Amino acid sequence: MLPQLDGSTPATTQLVQGALRDLSDDALSHLYLAQVQTMSTAAYKLRALTATNGVVADATRPGAAALNAEGLPQNGAPLTYDELRALRMPVDNQPANIKLLNEALDSQANFGVVSTIERISSLNLADIVNRVMKLAAADPTTAAAPAVNVTQDEWKKLGITTSGADAVLDATSFSAFVAALNAKAVLLGVSVMPPSPTQALATASTTRA
Repeated sequence: MLPQLDGSTPATTQLVQGALRDLSDDALSHLYLAQVQTMSTAAYKLRALTATNGVVADATRPGAAALNAEGLPQNGAPLTYDELRALRMPVDNQPANIKLLNEALDSQANFGVVSTIERISSLNLADIVNRVMKLAAADPTTAAAPAVNVTQDEWKKLGITTSGADAVLDATSFSAFVAALNAKAVLLGVSVMPPSPTQALATASTTRA
């Protein structure tokens, strides 16, 4: 557990307690210490992940199990599937989904944005990530292609800016971007790290528009 540092860096206690309160009666009756440890580790890693500006590059990001000299998770270490689920983020258990969700969390302004279960739920990042990956995987030539929608506001949560002078997407280019993504112009290893496949495609869609 980490203590509060300042107004934008709360203690991790509230997040862990919220995760415990969110458990069903049946889950609570089968709760064991390792599950609480997973919640605590997840909260620790999430606070470290949101402590710096920008998204850690793949080349410098430590592994999920990497520890520092004190035996604690290294700063920037991504959360595992179990750790994400422990904090009530129901991401699909696929490497690309887990990677994209970690990057979306990494891009948040500070830990205060994700310091409670309620704030994490309000962001809805896991659901957005799952829909993005379904959109990228869909084959529009088949009748079985799922109807998937990701709004401009949701893309913004993943680091794809939709307003202002540096907007990557706008109202004109948004449709072209989604169509290109749906046509598999982006590999399933979606990333929000610029220059990522998603970011590059969004920029190209703006240029063509």
